[in-house]
Amino acid sequence: MSISIALTSTEEDTPPPNQFEYVYDGNDDDDDDDGKYDNNDDNDQDYDNAEHEIQDRTHKINFQLAKLADSSSFRNRTASRMAYDLFRSQDHPDTVSYNTVLKALARTSSLQNKQAAGLAQDLLEEMEDIHYQQTFQNQQWYQAMDSQQLTEEELSRGPPRIRVKPNARSYSTVMDVWAKQSNPSAARRAELLLDRLIDKYEETGDVAMQPNVVSYNTVINAWAKAGANVEGAERAQALLEEMEAPDVISYNGVLHAWARSGAPNAGAIAEGILRRMMDEKEASPSVRPNSRSFSTAMDAWSRSHKGRQDSAERAHALLTELEELAEWEPAMKPSYVTYSTVINAYAYSKSEPLKAHKAFSILKKMNQLFKETGDTSVRPNRVTYNIVLNACATSCPVAVRDHLEEQDLDTKLPSLPDMVRTIYQQITEENSPIQADHFTFGTVLKAVANLFWGEPDQVEFGKDVFQEACARGQVSFGVLVHLRQAIPVDTFRELLPDAAVSQKRAEPLMRHIPSEWTRNVREDGRGRRAPNNRSNSGSRGGGSPKER
Repeated sequence: MSISIALTSTEEDTPPPNQFEYVYDGNDDDDDDDGKYDNNDDNDQDYDNAEHEIQDRTHKINFQLAKLADSSSFRNRTASRMAYDLFRSQDHPDTVSYNTVLKALARTSSLQNKQAAGLAQDLLEEMEDIHYQQTFQNQQWYQAMDSQQLTEEELSRGPPRIRVKPNARSYSTVMDVWAKQSNPSAARRAELLLDRLIDKYEETGDVAMQPNVVSYNTVINAWAKAGANVEGAERAQALLEEMEAPDVISYNGVLHAWARSGAPNAGAIAEGILRRMMDEKEASPSVRPNSRSFSTAMDAWSRSHKGRQDSAERAHALLTELEELAEWEPAMKPSYVTYSTVINAYAYSKSEPLKAHKAFSILKKMNQLFKETGDTSVRPNRVTYNIVLNACATSCPVAVRDHLEEQDLDTKLPSLPDMVRTIYQQITEENSPIQADHFTFGTVLKAVANLFWGEPDQVEFGKDVFQEACARGQVSFGVLVHLRQAIPVDTFRELLPDAAVSQKRAEPLMRHIPSEWTRNVREDGRGRRAPNNRSNSGSRGGGSPKER
């Protein structure tokens, strides 16, 4: 859950009047008539004009900063750097200036950009220091005025301005920068900032420093992103309990933290939180669960397979409940993410003998819904197909047979190999919207190795899958590992270049695989190329195996 904090020049960024601020009302009746506090209209006008010029320049730069901040992103750090450089060129930055450059840093913060967090923290501390200095100078001016120690020029110039004052938005934005670092240490830094904000509000009663739901949600999000640990989930839930008026984002953040916690009872805890949301939705509409709430609770169940044997069934039950709710509330309609989450629960299940059949049934339902409605939000994608293939590849044919016999169930269910063939055909057929990747081919070969023993087409099917992977440039080390397990060793040796056959480790082996076979491999699914896959120009089989 990513918290987006929009920063604009609004009244929120304008600090309330300083408690020592004195406003001259033009009435000199109470002043000593010694001429010390007589105003010089010309000087007043000059100072007013100078102040207006400062404010005008600051406003213009802030407008440019806002445009750069809006353009900043993980992929466009240049805009963030330009915003920071422009900010530093200001002679009189104000609260809006600081908050806007903090927004730019928040939009570029990530695991790959660790400097943003430190820089944002420094800017916040700089705001605190400048506010202290400006407040001190402002107070000194009024004390000097009260003791009649100001010159006519100092009086005409007026009190020093308090231009910079950190507010709840400033702190929340820096919390967001830390949250995007996605580690426990960063989450602790974010929570320390929340604690500091709470302390400042309790000390001063200043409404501009009052933590709001965004402040809490940002730290909950930080703990949810902190990685697979129970501490993060417990801290997120503790923050939820502290909030006076949490919203659905607050609850979803805690659900996400439990889903990622790795706790064996995460599914049960997450479903308990979901039930609490359902119970409180009438009294507090802002906590009404949405489809993401259900999907995240399902995800928690899918990751609880080590703690509960019925985790996949519990996730499926939530999907059924969500489908029933969607009949009355269209906004609750499950998406391909929701369906894929339940399929994933079955794929990881160690105790459900018919997990492949149930996953395949959900896949068919998704395709049928898309065919009937044209709704692309339920259309399965490559990840969905890969998960179903994995559910098949990790199934036990003997367990399926025994379960059917014990339960006296209909044995006309499709066989595991038949399901793999059907799914593979849907993915690779002409005009298929699914673009198979190396995970697809590797999982199909894994299924061949585990399920196809005794099947008449085991070797030929395995070879066909590998040849298709070569033709599509999707041969990774994982594909080769599963190929070696799926077909006889002699056939395996025939398919690979001579220099590659003798290699056992990944890097040396891949150096002898033709680059045409690996050209489209993306190891992390985010466009990053696989390790060096240089081909040996002298190796046998420089093209697709089909060409040999």
